[in-house]
Order: sequence, then C-alpha cells, then structure tokens
Amino acid sequence: NKLRRRNVEKKAKDDQLSKPQTQSQYPTQGPGDYPPDVPPPDIFEGKPTETRQAEHQEKGLVEKLIKYGNRELILDQENEEGEKLTIHVPAAEVIVAELSQSDIDFENPDYHIILDLVKAELETGHVPDTNFFTRHQEPKINHIAATVLSNPDILSPNWEEKFHILTSLEEDNPVDTIYKALNSLRQEHLMKLKNQAQLDLKTNFEKETDLQRYIVEVDNKLSKTNPDTQQDEHNNLLIDKQALLAEMESIQAQGNELLVQLRNIDLGLKDIAFYRLGRVIMR
Repeated sequence: NKLRRRNVEKKAKDDQLSKPQTQSQYPTQGPGDYPPDVPPPDIFEGKPTETRQAEHQEKGLVEKLIKYGNRELILDQENEEGEKLTIHVPAAEVIVAELSQSDIDFENPDYHIILDLVKAELETGHVPDTNFFTRHQEPKINHIAATVLSNPDILSPNWEEKFHILTSLEEDNPVDTIYKALNSLRQEHLMKLKNQAQLDLKTNFEKETDLQRYIVEVDNKLSKTNPDTQQDEHNNLLIDKQALLAEMESIQAQGNELLVQLRNIDLGLKDIAFYRLGRVIMR
C-alpha cells in the first residue's frame, strides 16, 4: 500500500510538472515596449521613483548652470512705480535666486557641489561658463560636469507633463526652458512639503481627539467628587484639566499653522499649474 501510494503521488507530481505553465497576467515586453505613460525601469533603477524624479530635475538644472549659466536672459519686470522694464540677467543668477527664494537646495551631493560653486563665483562677480567646469582644477568638478554633459536627459516629450521630468527638446526658448526646470523641481519640493504637512495634520488630529477624550474623563471624575469632602482629589483633577486644556490649545494652534501651510503650498502648486497652462495656450 505504501509503495502504491508513493507511485500515485509521484505520477501526480510528474503530471503537474508536465502541464504548461499558466501565462502571467503581465505579458513579457521587449526592449522599448513600455506603455507610453510609464518610463522604462532603468530610468528609476535602484531608487524610489520620487527620489529618482527629483534627481532628474536637479540634474536638468545643473545642466543649465553648466551649459547656459553665462547666457544672458531677457526678462520683463515691473519697477515700484509699475513701469515695465526689460532687463538682462545671466541664467546662473536667475536659477540661484529662484532656488533661494523657494528655499530649495539640491539633495544629490554632486549637484549640490556645483550649485555651491556657482553661488561662490557669483558672489565674486564672476559668472562661470562651460569651460570653467570642464577645465576646473578640481577633478571632482571636471567629473561631475563631464557626467552631466555626456548624459543629457533624452526622454519622451509626453513624460514632462506626467512625471515633471524635463526633456531635452528645450533649446528654442532659454527663459521658458529654465523656468520649466525650476517649476518642475519647485513642484516636487512643494509636494514633499504637502505630504509631510498632511501627515503632521493627521497626527495632530489624533492627538486632539485623545485630549478631548481625556478631558471628558476628567470632567466625569469631577462630577463624581465632592469639593468639600474630597478636596485634594477635586483640586488635582482641576489641575489635570487645566493642563489638558493648555495642551489642547497648543495642539489646535499647531493644527491651524499646518492648515495655513497647506493653503500656501496649494497656492504655489496652482501658480505652477497656471504657468504650464499658459505654455500650452501659447503653443
């Protein structure tokens, strides 16, 4: 019986192995056969999508600093009297000023080195050109410049709107090109701030809910104590309630600050959206 059972089990196992495998619901695709709205996996290889996306945006701006930093941009502005002025400003100054105004710094250490170097040069009154980086006395600077310039972003144009990654189809309008890159990084920065503010607001709400429950519990205990015969217990409960109310006030103030922060972030995101909409209308 044991031998017969083993033979039956072996036959069943062999039959199972001989059956054709069920086809995966995700068909195998050849090189380049990726859906139009999904970048190939090597674009974000080894790091989370959000991190790789931010690095591409930073790289795009570093590329502009190295290639076009000394190019003069023609900008239209208004003075204090409301008069329209046309000014000529080096691209490097525009990029550094806009990043500073938005409180954005590069997270990639190599790109951070380039940004700090540009800031230092601008403070001395010198606007660095491409040769400044490619022929720099520091090998590290040469290497970063060579890497950035030899690997420009060449992505499908429709990815720009989906993933806010700057494409290389950008040379016709230098002002628009630079502000596209700035706004892409600015949006990524604002979205990170928004996500963190929403998490903080959720934590704040949970703390407020807990405090409300504690205050109700203290009120219930107060209602059951006699201030004349249970004076010490009654006074201690009053002290506890005052501490809880003070903490509640602090928590609510923090919540209001987070709501204001979220409103300001949304306004910033709307400004970027209107800028992109304006570009679409002008095309």
